[in-house]
Amino acid sequence: ACMHSTTRKRLTAARLRSLLWYDKHLGFFMWLVAPQIAGKVKPGDVAGGHDSKGYVRIGVDGGQYRAHRLAYLYVTGSWPKGELDQKDRQRDNNAWRNLREATRAQNLQNTTPRKDNISNVTGVSWSSARARWVAQITVAGRRRTLLTAPTRSAAVRARREAERMLFTHSPQAKQACSSSRPRC
Repeated sequence: ACMHSTTRKRLTAARLRSLLWYDKHLGFFMWLVAPQIAGKVKPGDVAGGHDSKGYVRIGVDGGQYRAHRLAYLYVTGSWPKGELDQKDRQRDNNAWRNLREATRAQNLQNTTPRKDNISNVTGVSWSSARARWVAQITVAGRRRTLLTAPTRSAAVRARREAERMLFTHSPQAKQACSSSRPRC
């Protein structure tokens, strides 16, 4: 009896490289051959478009892939084991030097503030109940309040210092590593 599989064959690095060229310095893909898209795309065209979250997505062999994951496959020859982090927080910057493997917790260290965050700093918020600014940080799944303060700047300083001490994938951790932190 013939068994039909509904699972699609996973894209390989060799197949990807036969269809697309990746500029690792600028972070974009270009078609080497025309894909099966009814003549809309031709060799030499930049591949992909932005999705609703700001990531570049590229359709290959019936599947949709985020460009940063394809970049990892293209350069290393294998799929990333976990998540990939864009160091500069720009979801469409897929330059190789801007990408790094990360755990979920590490990736969350490098997030931008929510749009409704009036402090414009992740982990710093205004508490109406306390009439004070609150600095918090989450480590190993546990949220900790660092301090409550009358000024935003004091709460931001507390948050930044905690990031330098506890995080490995935030911009503040990078600054600390480039200065004098011995464990980096």
